[in-house]
Amino acid sequence: MITIGQLAKKTDVTIVTIRHYEKIGLLHSKRSSSGYRCYQEEDIITLNLIKHAKQLGFSLTEIAEFLHLDKQKAKGQDVKALIQKKMIRIEEQLLFLRQLKKTYQKLLNSCSGEMPLECCPIMRQLKYN
Repeated sequence: MITIGQLAKKTDVTIVTIRHYEKIGLLHSKRSSSGYRCYQEEDIITLNLIKHAKQLGFSLTEIAEFLHLDKQKAKGQDVKALIQKKMIRIEEQLLFLRQLKKTYQKLLNSCSGEMPLECCPIMRQLKYN
């Protein structure tokens, strides 16, 4: 059995974060006779999966899906489908960001920056459109 402190050290995740993951159901502990949380060696792997998936931009909800698939011994195609869904969302975000960049560029081009604020086309656009 591993204590929460040992788990935190082995995974470089804070105790507060581990407790949060437990509270939302991503991790599960058992209690010792004295009431302390105890974890299994496999919880190191689970916590590493959570940590690495977060680094890749997955939400905790999406990570819960990975953990569910792992627990159910799903197939690689199921994990691949999650990645494909994420890719579609990233493409949508990129499209949005490209449009946003064009909008910002139009705003920047509309203003010389040398007029009083009340005459600034950017402020007018923000206030009235």
